[in-house]
Amino acid sequence: MKARLHRLLNIKTSESTYIFDLLRIQLFIGIANSFMNIAAFTYFIYNFSVDGLPYLYLAIAGGLLIINIGYEKLEHRLSPLQLLKIIVGGSAAIVALFWSGFLMWNLNAMIFLLAVWSMLFYMVTGYAYWGLVSLLFNIRESKRVFSIVGAGDIPAKLIGYLSAPLLIHFIGINNLLIFSLVALGISWYFTNRLIKKKRFNELKVHHQEHIHHHSKGLIDILKNNFFIKNRLILAISILAILSYNVFNFIDFTFISQIKLRYKTISELAAFVAVFFAVGRLVALILKLIFTSRLIERLGIITCLLITPTILFVLSIAFLGFNDRSHYSLYFFGIMALITEVLRSTIQEPSFFILFQPLNEQGRLKGHIIAKGYMLPPSLIIVGLSLIVMKDVHVTLSISFTIKILLANLCLWAIAVFFVKKEYLRTLHKSIARGTFTAEELTVFDQKAIELLLQKLQSKNQSDNIYSLKLLEKAGYEKLDTLLLEHLENTSDKVRRFALERLQHRGNLDSQHLKELLEKETDAEIREKIISALCKSDPDFLHWLSGHIPEQDRGIRKTVIIHLVEQTEFEYLYIAGREINNLIKSTIPAERELALEIISELKNIKFSVAIEQLINDAELSVQRTAIIAACKLRTRNLLPYLLDLLGSNKKYIVLQGLILYGDDLFRDLDVLTEEQVQKNKLSLIRIAEKAKGILSTRFLLSCLDDSLYAEKVIHALWMKGYQAEMVEIIYQLRQILKLSLNNGSEKINLYPSIANEYSMQLIKQSLYSEIRNDLITALKICSIIYNRNEINRVLELFENHNQHKIFNAMEMMEMVLPKQVSRQINILLDYMIDPVIFKGKLAVMPATEFYDLVISANAEKFNQWTKSICLYASYKSGEFGFLQKLPAKNDVSESAIFSETKNYVLKAIQSPAYADY
Repeated sequence: MKARLHRLLNIKTSESTYIFDLLRIQLFIGIANSFMNIAAFTYFIYNFSVDGLPYLYLAIAGGLLIINIGYEKLEHRLSPLQLLKIIVGGSAAIVALFWSGFLMWNLNAMIFLLAVWSMLFYMVTGYAYWGLVSLLFNIRESKRVFSIVGAGDIPAKLIGYLSAPLLIHFIGINNLLIFSLVALGISWYFTNRLIKKKRFNELKVHHQEHIHHHSKGLIDILKNNFFIKNRLILAISILAILSYNVFNFIDFTFISQIKLRYKTISELAAFVAVFFAVGRLVALILKLIFTSRLIERLGIITCLLITPTILFVLSIAFLGFNDRSHYSLYFFGIMALITEVLRSTIQEPSFFILFQPLNEQGRLKGHIIAKGYMLPPSLIIVGLSLIVMKDVHVTLSISFTIKILLANLCLWAIAVFFVKKEYLRTLHKSIARGTFTAEELTVFDQKAIELLLQKLQSKNQSDNIYSLKLLEKAGYEKLDTLLLEHLENTSDKVRRFALERLQHRGNLDSQHLKELLEKETDAEIREKIISALCKSDPDFLHWLSGHIPEQDRGIRKTVIIHLVEQTEFEYLYIAGREINNLIKSTIPAERELALEIISELKNIKFSVAIEQLINDAELSVQRTAIIAACKLRTRNLLPYLLDLLGSNKKYIVLQGLILYGDDLFRDLDVLTEEQVQKNKLSLIRIAEKAKGILSTRFLLSCLDDSLYAEKVIHALWMKGYQAEMVEIIYQLRQILKLSLNNGSEKINLYPSIANEYSMQLIKQSLYSEIRNDLITALKICSIIYNRNEINRVLELFENHNQHKIFNAMEMMEMVLPKQVSRQINILLDYMIDPVIFKGKLAVMPATEFYDLVISANAEKFNQWTKSICLYASYKSGEFGFLQKLPAKNDVSESAIFSETKNYVLKAIQSPAYADY
């Protein structure tokens, strides 16, 4: 029963405990509000003229500004639950005063104050309740949950509105406040119980963090230009004022019309109760069942446009009526009713969800600013406008109200697009890495240069190198002197850096280098110094050419390479002789050295020597020869190297072919088609690492092969490829559609797998497949739609950063097509919290499941899952199923599937299983 209720309400089991606890509290706050509202509304309309409403609006505005400041001070000191408890208790005391006040004080004054307080009560309880709710749920949950946790006041008001006419007949209007008082007492009791529950303890932690960063109120907000700093709250605030203007004008016009129509207080009270009851009944049905699904499907921004669009259409339709028509009031009444329904079911939940990308502090601050501080300006605008119109003798007819509404609705729609821009910007900011890089920094001012010079005195190697980099970027005049000084540094790392920069700048002195060489002990730095001397000092190179055998391995390599680079025949002869001696040496290390030298000589061919050394007896020499062949892009050796991918030298060859680079895919024409097909997976992995158009074209040509599609997508994504050609985009979209559909089908299939021990490995594999389908889909989206945001989503997902992933999911709805983002978010939701909303499927027999995976829908499942199914069927004794499998291996089968199949088929044919 519970599961069905959760599916109907579109909520998860993990959320339900919070939701139903909150609904109880809001239910009784709503009952209190409904009785108070009927009493205040009926009394005011009956006892005051319509001209008194503008002054009521101004009084409410003034009261709100005062109460908002007080509320912020309490919010700063109390946790959300304690704050709600205090507000409910305080409201109950005020209601008790009003009830007793009607017996003793001036009736009209009490009615006016009650009308003001009924609005203040609605607002302040709303602050506390929604502030609490906003801290409990993330942005994805809020799209499903907010319409439900906000639905408690609807049945509450239905109870109040439907029972009020009967109660008024027996106890009078003022005694309705007793029921408000009782309802507030019950709400206080439930709030107090909630404080003691362990699952709400996290809110206390939030409060302790929040208390140190809280704004001091409206003055602090204005002083610190808070609106400018948080443009999302500014945008929502503008939208709030415009929507409040619309609602207030409709309310005033409707009240003024029914005031003229109903003469007795009992008739008026009955109409008010019935009108509100009908609106709340419609709102209840829509809010519980449709609102969350509508927000999930259409997105928050589209839902913000629903209310102004419907009201705009109704307003245009009304202009076709004669303002004096008998039916005009009924039409406007229906319009007012629809407005109330839309306000409750669409506008308010959407409005609150907009704050969810902000941190806890921002959400609470946003609620009080956009809802609390923006209503007073709207009430002042409407109130003063009505007073001015009265003074200039302008009658606010329904037709005139409609024209005012049309202007506000157009501005409302414009404000929504402003909100959309800032909402997306906030989502981007909320999922940012939060890291800072200063690689682009340039230093110009003298103070910064002095600071960097001080940093050079530090013993930290990284600080020294970073300071030298920034000084070079700043064009520091004495940089060479600093670099020379750091050649004497005790740190090898700093000395290497200084030597590299001096060599790059061409400011090395041969004599100084020779002096450094005499006392240098680090082998790598010695090689660098000798390399610099060979370039800058011909005499040193000539001397060294006669002493090559005496040198260390690294220096011999450096000298021989420099000799080959000379045009002098004598040097070339010496270098050639040394290389030949190394190739023919009986010492493996010297043969390796020969290959290292050969791999650096791009303009001289050593194909015969390399091929000879690839077959060397020493494995280390073979490895070095393969690397050298690939580094030199020795085209004629490619077929031989590809054949080695099937040997124990596979990983050495792969490493070498990566060094071959993009040119490898130009030279594939020397291979047979069979060699390419046989080694396609290895070539895809190499193409992933290669930079250039040739490797990209090869990957695109492999997209048609479903066996490797996932690997190809990953390779293209790793290369940062962005699809531009129409045919490629179409092809990728087809793969995207397939991946999303496969993932969704596997989610629905998952519950049908039996919970037996033998099926647990299959369940794990299927879960991994859903994950792979999701990751592949995200990578395709990154390739097709050229969105860096998708890469950030992938990063957050891989790092299990759930705090930010929900904002990232919301952002995808803004940057991707609706259908795509909706399906991706279904998979993401499942991976984060694997809950199935659909009805539970009947457990599928094992053999039926094996057949589905291996035969019926084989293209939807990967080779690993198929192999696990084969092995599971063998271990569970499902030999009848196995015997139906073809013994011959198919070309589309992977090695692991073929090997597993051959193993189990051979096993069941053994004498041990003859009886089966």
